[in-house]
Amino acid sequence: MWYPLRKSAEEVDRGERKRVLYSIISAEVPDAVNDVVRQDGMDCGPLVEAGYANWDHMDGPAHLIGEPLSTDRTEIDAPGLGRVPATEGRIWLYTGHPEADAVWSLCKAQRAPHARRRLGTSVQGEIRERQGHDIVKSLIRHIAVSHQPLMPLSFVAIEKSLRAQMARSMAAGPDSPTNTLNLDAGGWIYGPCRGGRTCYRRDLSFREGARGALRHLVRCRGMDPDVARSLLVGLHRSLRAV
Repeated sequence: MWYPLRKSAEEVDRGERKRVLYSIISAEVPDAVNDVVRQDGMDCGPLVEAGYANWDHMDGPAHLIGEPLSTDRTEIDAPGLGRVPATEGRIWLYTGHPEADAVWSLCKAQRAPHARRRLGTSVQGEIRERQGHDIVKSLIRHIAVSHQPLMPLSFVAIEKSLRAQMARSMAAGPDSPTNTLNLDAGGWIYGPCRGGRTCYRRDLSFREGARGALRHLVRCRGMDPDVARSLLVGLHRSLRAV
């Protein structure tokens, strides 16, 4: 889940001015596949102790823009659900780092009265215990600052990965090991859409990015949500260098 930043402000810590972002990082509301993260089961220790803030879920030093400072339990108003448990985070943005400086500059520009857009955050971690759609226990390791309200994957990377894998498979022939996932328009990942939906375009890019890919695998292809997520994450990690 993606949550808009609440504010950005400078704090003074031991005489040093720090650029800090404040955001709800998680809340007990259903996501795109109706999963709900229970806030009292979230372990944010690794996030605060050793985690990073990155830009748009991307790896590498160029995209590590800051450090999570703290997390606190709170509540928010959720449409149709009333007050629900949530977790707020504070993120320190590095100074003198080009991408961090660009994020801060954008945050300041979005303070303008007529600005209607906000950057947002989403957490990265792992599920430790699940009961149906309830994620009872989770471990949070990093946090992403992003302009895209999508699941924690770069939809551009996923689209490129799927197209690249399919192109390599077609070029190598039907018996190639790279063809084992059958990534063609009538294959395992794509296949027909249900309920009158058209989840992907003719160029095989998903209309709603990674969220659309996940929804298609679960609703149209009948995959278990955890299996679908694992597949997308695995493709993203193994093919992002393509």
